[in-house]
Amino acid sequence: MKKTLYILFVCLSFFTFTAQAVPIKTVVIRVVGTDPAWGQGEGASWPDASPVKDAAGYSLYDLEIGRTDGLTPEVWKPPVYVALYKFSGWSTDKLFLSSAEAINYKTSSTVKKITFKKYTGSSEDYYRSSKAVTAALKLLVNQVLAREKGLTRLVLTYSGHGSPHVFFEGVISNPDSVDLVKFVRQKLAKKTFILDFSTNCNVGFFDFAVRYYRFADYLIASDKAVGGYSFNAENLKDGSWLTTYHDSNLANFWQKSHSVEQAFDDIMATRKNNWAASSDSLSADNNPQALSIYKLAEFEPLLSALKLNSFKPALDLPAASNDIATYAYASGKAEVITALEKFRIHYASDREYAEWSDDSQGFAVDNVEGLESYLNP
Repeated sequence: MKKTLYILFVCLSFFTFTAQAVPIKTVVIRVVGTDPAWGQGEGASWPDASPVKDAAGYSLYDLEIGRTDGLTPEVWKPPVYVALYKFSGWSTDKLFLSSAEAINYKTSSTVKKITFKKYTGSSEDYYRSSKAVTAALKLLVNQVLAREKGLTRLVLTYSGHGSPHVFFEGVISNPDSVDLVKFVRQKLAKKTFILDFSTNCNVGFFDFAVRYYRFADYLIASDKAVGGYSFNAENLKDGSWLTTYHDSNLANFWQKSHSVEQAFDDIMATRKNNWAASSDSLSADNNPQALSIYKLAEFEPLLSALKLNSFKPALDLPAASNDIATYAYASGKAEVITALEKFRIHYASDREYAEWSDDSQGFAVDNVEGLESYLNP
């Protein structure tokens, strides 16, 4: 009996050691949309926004969706190419490259570029383009995964405008965006997959999360418009505002020694520091800012708890700032609040600086009928 227990202890110790010994390796794919008026010039600055491309247990790829300026900004800009870059050796001297040096640096850093035929602004061409771009993005994801063996976490982040109803500024359709996220999930198997839309406006919505909760593990997003404020004068003078930018800190958040929870703690702390560094502007304009992190495996349990507690979106949301979290707290029902907080695992706002006109708490709803249909299919 003692021998059996000893063997069991040795086996358990071995597996525990093996699990702890697996190195953490985070790969970030940072996607940005450009057009000839911004981002496609010789000295484009968007690669500099997240300057650390490689560190211990960390690797960042820049992915550009190059669009035409043939249509007005209010409507779709057809993509003309997508390009994946692996910049390296970045330092501040890259800000002072000559035109020829900048072109050479970008060209030598290009992993793969895929160009498309010229699409028109018709609805038929939109869907054709969406399919083509989605297929190309899958190829680029495969390129990253082929180069980065042994990754344990993938962060897909977007630098651009946001909405509860679009993905990558609508450059691909919602069904195709679901297809892309599902594809990434299948490629990653059980490895951690994080959607980072934290610098985009109005993504922390039921309307956005409902499309992707089955495939990604976490979503980082705001239910408010992001930005529109300036830094306090003293922070501009001493340059401390630079340390509070989200994209410039990606390598710090996802450093080798950080668990997912440690990364999330740092992300929230950095955003709160950003608001503190901008408190004068936020206060003067009463500019509401917020950030949430959602554990998507808890999406369905939250919606189930709402349904079991007789939640009626059309009746209940108007009095709750059209926000599920606000409703949950107002309901006073422990099971609903517990389900919410298992889903919306982090939340912060700038209420200490700005006076808000609503009481939203981080999980808004735009299309109430869509929520009704989800609850009662």
